[in-house]
Amino acid sequence: MIAYIRDGSIILISKTLSKTPPANSVPLPILEENAEFNPQLEGRLGPEVVIESNKVRLIYTIVNKESSEAIANVRANLLTEVREVFEAKSNLITSSYPSGEVNTWDQQKAEAKAYTIDNNAPIPILSRIASGRNIPIEVLVARVIAKTNAYLAYLGDLLGRKQALEDLLEADNMTLVELSRIKDNEINSGWL
Repeated sequence: MIAYIRDGSIILISKTLSKTPPANSVPLPILEENAEFNPQLEGRLGPEVVIESNKVRLIYTIVNKESSEAIANVRANLLTEVREVFEAKSNLITSSYPSGEVNTWDQQKAEAKAYTIDNNAPIPILSRIASGRNIPIEVLVARVIAKTNAYLAYLGDLLGRKQALEDLLEADNMTLVELSRIKDNEINSGWL
């Protein structure tokens, strides 16, 4: 394998020397170190790319599949995946509203709560919304409270699933086989 280098960066990798190499590039052979491994017993991390004056070295780190480093890497990747699934699920509701409206939700909730305690409380946003919709303020307050409670219940369910998966992944003495089972059977299931 050949790497074409320009300004200290790899710009192209080819199996053979190219008859028309990229402009202003230098072809260097690629040497792989620790590339061979037994996928049943070992994992391969990397490569670390080292560009030298006469060659490019791809250095792999071979780890026992049950090494603490391999387990930590898989665990970290799965925790990231759990957080990404949580974000995607939690954004399902907010993504259907304009951001300007979402930005008022906390204020609407606070005003609705204040109004239920004291119907003389100042409610500048809710009063304008009710006026614009031509509905009684009491009706709007009830809707805001109902939607707030539904939204928080939905988020609570999602947080419960996210935190349960985090607890599962952070358990002591986890093996790669157990982490693989969690990835295959748990990460994308059990959400709403």
